[in-house]
Amino acid sequence: MAVKFLKGALVILTVLTGTTGCAGVRRIEVSRASTVVPGFEIVLPEKTPLLKYAASELQTCIGQATGQQVPIVEAPSEGDALSLILGRNSYLEAAGLQLEELPREGYYIRRIGNRVYLAGRDSDTQVPLRVWGQRYQRGTLSATYDFLERFLGVRFYFPGEFGTVIPEISELRLPANIDIIEAPDLAMRQYYNGGNCEFYDAGPHLKGHALNNLNIVRLRLEESNVPFCHGTAYLNLSKRFAQEKPEFFALMPDGKRFSADVQSQKHSEQLCFSNPGLRDAIAQDAIDYLSAKNADERKAAALARGMTYWSGSVASPGYFCVMPNDWLYMCNCEQCLAATGFGGRNYPSDPETQLRASNHIWGFTADIARRVQKAGLPGIITQMAYTPYKSIPSIDLPDNIVVQVAVNGMTRTGDNSEEDALLAGWKKKTGQPVALWTYPGKHMQKAAMKGIPVMIPKAVGKYVADRADLIFGTYLESETDYFIFNYLVYYVFAKVSWDTSTDIDALLDEHYRLMYAEAAALFQEMFEQMEDFWLNRILGHTVDTPLGPVTKLPTSVDLWEEIYTPALLDSFRSRLDQAEQLTAANPAALKRVRFMREKLFGPIFAHALKHQAEQEAFDS
Repeated sequence: MAVKFLKGALVILTVLTGTTGCAGVRRIEVSRASTVVPGFEIVLPEKTPLLKYAASELQTCIGQATGQQVPIVEAPSEGDALSLILGRNSYLEAAGLQLEELPREGYYIRRIGNRVYLAGRDSDTQVPLRVWGQRYQRGTLSATYDFLERFLGVRFYFPGEFGTVIPEISELRLPANIDIIEAPDLAMRQYYNGGNCEFYDAGPHLKGHALNNLNIVRLRLEESNVPFCHGTAYLNLSKRFAQEKPEFFALMPDGKRFSADVQSQKHSEQLCFSNPGLRDAIAQDAIDYLSAKNADERKAAALARGMTYWSGSVASPGYFCVMPNDWLYMCNCEQCLAATGFGGRNYPSDPETQLRASNHIWGFTADIARRVQKAGLPGIITQMAYTPYKSIPSIDLPDNIVVQVAVNGMTRTGDNSEEDALLAGWKKKTGQPVALWTYPGKHMQKAAMKGIPVMIPKAVGKYVADRADLIFGTYLESETDYFIFNYLVYYVFAKVSWDTSTDIDALLDEHYRLMYAEAAALFQEMFEQMEDFWLNRILGHTVDTPLGPVTKLPTSVDLWEEIYTPALLDSFRSRLDQAEQLTAANPAALKRVRFMREKLFGPIFAHALKHQAEQEAFDS
């Protein structure tokens, strides 16, 4: 559990974590006594790309909040200005702050006299916003954003003028004593918005992925990747072995082997997990990667396998994923059939056969993990618990296996007890919390519902918070057609994942108040209506089948004539008109209302009109 921000109190929390944990010791001490800050200067003794970016973010936000011109200098001055000293440097060392003592992804915010130290472990070479996913050490940048949020009231709901709240401050007071060590509660904090997500225009330097990357760093999402996704599909196995070792690949009833050479096959590389030679090859891949001492050695190991690099889906320093390819085709060879009782994609429904399938796949994973241990390596083998090997195996698993569980409960309004029991069972089996892979966005068939927001921030935040004792993080597969549809989901997800004791209702209330001011109640009403529709009207309709209740997704006619009806859309327009009237004397809030009218509600209205035109053409 995270430590709340407490004034006038010293709180120390010690959390014992496994290989995936984040928090070590978290301390928040802030005095009630405060002093007036007559001005700021930003001290940047070391000018790495990351530290220069952090300084520019500080300079911009403080300047907008206070109207001051904030200089960036190399050394603290002797005047009255408060010196914000960034990163690792001689001043930090003289203050006795050791970055090596910080927990993973942690940072200091420490005030000593007229100096405030903002520092964490940082990359010396990475340029912020240029690397997809922003996975590099950036503790000082996270400290910068925390300082702006905590002491200046800045809020980063989404990038750009309309999603960044910077209050005007006539007199800034800061606590006389600030002693903070912060770190996230959950290590995995990642979202995916899909390959066809449409971004809004946030300025000349914030297009597409740059905008998304800025959102990632401002929300303080994960700095490093734990790979879980279909790792064996990224080992170049078909090119390496299909000709000389066809037995490495799953046998099909027609006698062919399921390598990438087989045409017109979905996910065209499936393996024979009984084959000892395949196990030898993948174990050696894992050992060579995990034993590499640096990036150059890891690259050399990749090149030796015909790859230019190790995909982030299979490997990350300290981790190696051996999950099978998607749409697993179970091998029909004699050994595999004896182990599982079935071949192909006829996934079993009876628990006994499910357990056999799970024992077979997890037996392969356990074998690789034990070979890594035997080699004396500290690396971790990862795999997702995924159909048809989601059941907890009855075989023993070594303690260097970390599991991610694919779950659907985040958007389920009914009973989640069966899925929660699975999470608890995997935690007990492995001796440590599990990761989640969830699907709260427009995944697969839901992608056809263009123009419908998945506006479910409360459901996402509550799901993560309620399972904080079972998990070490979440991969939020939240495909969307418009980025702005999901902005509040990403914000709440990030805040709850950082501090799982976050008051979600208070967080959302603050958001509505700061973003929409006099129109807060109207936007809260509309957003909560959208959340209810998605959970209870769009995903909540089930039909009975021989396999039990199955979600029946609405047709376009259902969506636009029964759920997002013309009357509802007229109601949205009326409330947006009212919101503009209420914020007429508040220019910043009025701009946000108009931005949302165009970028969030605009696509809803446009797709409704498209449906209407299509229906009229069909009827004629």
